[in-house]
Amino acid sequence: MRRLVVPVLLALTASLALALPASAATLVQVLGHKERLINHFGDPARGQALFFAEGQLLDLDDDGTADALRGKVGADEVHGVLRLALGPNNALQVCATTSSCTNLVSAASDNSAGVQPARARQWTPAVALCPHDTGLTSVYRMFGDGAVRWDDNWFTGSLRVYSAFFRAPILASDPACVPGPPPPSADVRITKTATVASVPGTADTAFSYTLRVENLDTADAASNVVVTDTLPAEVDLNGALPANCVDTDPGAPVVLRCTFGTLDPGEVNSVTVNVTADASDFTDGTIANTAQVTSSTADPNPANNADSVNVLVRPLADVTVDKEADQASVTVPGDTFRYVLRVTNTGPSAATNVTVVDTLPEGLEVVALPAGCVNDTDPTAEPDTITCTFGTLAAGASTSVSIDVVTDATRADDTLPYVNTARVTTSTYEQNTGNNSDTETTPVVPA
Repeated sequence: MRRLVVPVLLALTASLALALPASAATLVQVLGHKERLINHFGDPARGQALFFAEGQLLDLDDDGTADALRGKVGADEVHGVLRLALGPNNALQVCATTSSCTNLVSAASDNSAGVQPARARQWTPAVALCPHDTGLTSVYRMFGDGAVRWDDNWFTGSLRVYSAFFRAPILASDPACVPGPPPPSADVRITKTATVASVPGTADTAFSYTLRVENLDTADAASNVVVTDTLPAEVDLNGALPANCVDTDPGAPVVLRCTFGTLDPGEVNSVTVNVTADASDFTDGTIANTAQVTSSTADPNPANNADSVNVLVRPLADVTVDKEADQASVTVPGDTFRYVLRVTNTGPSAATNVTVVDTLPEGLEVVALPAGCVNDTDPTAEPDTITCTFGTLAAGASTSVSIDVVTDATRADDTLPYVNTARVTTSTYEQNTGNNSDTETTPVVPA
């Protein structure tokens, strides 16, 4: 918005003038620079001087925003000049029209005596601009006068010939300098989820990402809501994108841009993107993905403008245990026999930290254990719990251990069979755990 205005509070302008040296402020912009050549007796060959005037926007506190206004006048010898003078009527003015201006602040006179080539400069004090974004401007003028002493000692005075009009924001003293309504703001949040927590590391797996955006503000709408998401290199698109999403980089990886338009206060919207985890592209144990949301409306809480989801890449193994006794039946007490535990990994990945736990039934005592197997902390108490560790078992590999035991007469009923179950575990991901245990039943016959 523009207007021609003379502030009615010109009396306050003097109190808002900030006296500072020319080098003490950051110059943001030069406004309305105007130059005028003066010729000696109208003949540029006999002598010539250049006068100029301009306005300047300043940043006094170095925050990157103009907060003050001042004027500058100057004069330079072109040739044939002995001395230049500025003033005494140098002034920064505010204008109601181009023919009706009022002084705001004045600049002191300057004289180039003894300086060759002749040169003179002068600045007005700075006046504060309105600190509020009102959108209003005023018309200003930097007016200057001066004089020239030529080399032949002729004097040309009262040179009111260099004035510059320009437009700039209104002053802090202007009655219209009042805060406007606060700009709208809306807290937009994004939440990203995946339909799976992990995928097997040896097979392609289809799953989906969901991008959920919401406007948490209760009063203001969020405009031009956009979600960007660079999909991980380990996944490929599986099917068409949602209608409001495009791939802005058709190469790999996929760079999504999903537009949601305006979200009203409290409104929630979401899109689902179907992908396939490509096992041939897995580089480590995690498929990491982060999405961001932006809005053209100011957001007071940028901390929730991004969200990440990690899908674990799990090697897939299938370990089984088979338990057998080397006798079809046993007698009680004192009959020694052997349990054989065979562990197999059917793959397709190696199984790590393979462990078998076998709690013996009451009425059996351990006679001997192989390397890699240990009894529980109190071997004298029943039942004994045997733990056998196998480390890493390659896909398709098998291994076995033998546990020698002896029957005793500690059970209440020595005619019951010995029922023994062994269980195998691995730290590698398994989809099938139904074959991780096996039970061996050994009948008891009379001695």
